[in-house]
Amino acid sequence: MKKTTAAFILFFMTTILFAQEKYDDKDNLFYATLADAQNHNPIPGLYSKTEFDPYDEFDITYANGETKKNVKCKSKEWPSEYFTNRGMLIRVIEGKAYVCLSLGRMNFYSAFHDGKKFTQEGNTGALKKWDPKYFESLLQQHDLLLRYQMEKPHREISDTVSGYGSKIMGWQVKFMMLLNEKL
Repeated sequence: MKKTTAAFILFFMTTILFAQEKYDDKDNLFYATLADAQNHNPIPGLYSKTEFDPYDEFDITYANGETKKNVKCKSKEWPSEYFTNRGMLIRVIEGKAYVCLSLGRMNFYSAFHDGKKFTQEGNTGALKKWDPKYFESLLQQHDLLLRYQMEKPHREISDTVSGYGSKIMGWQVKFMMLLNEKL
């Protein structure tokens, strides 16, 4: 299960880091469960529009061709907890959309609308703002802190702001996945 989840998350991370592709709305699918998403078993005939929305609202198209515009993630019309958008796995928690960066005993998310990072213990723990000190203490407990510090990306003169941000995000996700293997 850990290897499957790690491979699944790695697939979505590469999509996030190299998201220069165009996506068809029909690739933005809904899943009844995380297992369904991992096995690419979507809810039939249901997809969302590929658009960035700062208010956690998306257009949903149903199998009969009907489209509902600006459906809020927290509304009763929202079809499921997990969906994909632009190749990223998104999870709806308390009515807000979060990009799944690493899933396991410790989940790592980025808010869809503003990119702020969050963690959650398992799928039922409280969602908490990213705390680098807490993360480093967990790494220390599992003998990963020194490696984490040694592998921190260095800013190159050729790095753009977003390019360096992607390096940092990739580094943090890598170590969250390593941590999940040890938990």
